[in-house]
Amino acid sequence: MPPVIIIIAGLAGFVVSAGPLLVSLVGMGLSMVLSGASKLLSKKPNFSSLTHDSLTRAVTVRQP
Repeated sequence: MPPVIIIIAGLAGFVVSAGPLLVSLVGMGLSMVLSGASKLLSKKPNFSSLTHDSLTRAVTVRQP
């Protein structure tokens, strides 16, 4: 019976030591998934209006 207790204690120690690592990996995975979803849902910039504005805008250069 003592070898069974040693095995159970070893497994319990492994679970306790691997717990924080597992939690951090799950947290990183969730963060990556949520950031990807937010990029998919965000509105894309309209570059055509920016190029039109830059073509019609006058620039004044002041020299000393």
